[in-house]
Amino acid sequence: MSWDDLYRDTPMRVRGWEQELFLLFSFHVQEAKRVLELGCGMALNWEPIRDYMFPHAQYHGIDASEQALKLARDKYPEIHALHCGDFSEGLPFESGFDVIFDRASVPHNTLAAMKQTLRLALEALKPGGIYIGVDWFSTAHSEYRRGERVNGENTFTGYTTGTFRNIGNVHFTDEREIEDIFDGFELQRVQERTQRIPLLIQKCPWIPDEFYGREYRLSVFDIVARKPL
Repeated sequence: MSWDDLYRDTPMRVRGWEQELFLLFSFHVQEAKRVLELGCGMALNWEPIRDYMFPHAQYHGIDASEQALKLARDKYPEIHALHCGDFSEGLPFESGFDVIFDRASVPHNTLAAMKQTLRLALEALKPGGIYIGVDWFSTAHSEYRRGERVNGENTFTGYTTGTFRNIGNVHFTDEREIEDIFDGFELQRVQERTQRIPLLIQKCPWIPDEFYGREYRLSVFDIVARKPL
């Protein structure tokens, strides 16, 4: 199944702004004239940036789904630039961004692709620019090791149930690996958030049946990194 299919046929996967992203912007970004979102989807994160924080910022987005970008263009005709493509293969925008961010987009890749993405982001940021990553999947997540391992690393695929069903690669990481992925950056924040859902007693569409009657852990990292001056 492609990302276009997911946006067309599975609306529950379409997510917008969340509190953690808002807080990280508020605490770590003083100004933002040019902003780039990796894996922007329908660009739902643009609206709170525009309305509550940086109304004059130019928003750019890149996503693998043309279907999602079409919906974004229809909803937000003022957006500066949207591009359909693989952000790990190149960022087709002029460099000098104040902020580049993603929400659970970069970790839907192999480790090599994630490292390449952060190298590209480092080049695209202006000196002192900020990278924000939200919801990077932790190896403490209950979905870790449930899929088929890719290349002998902590990337898994082939999920047939749960939140990662038919979604392709999912990479799970830890603090030591995050330091390696963000080589060349100055890490400002690496925080693991874990939500424990105990003793499931009824079906939930995004939790596999095998966890009913057991604890389910949603464990992710929030990351803030700075390009050196």
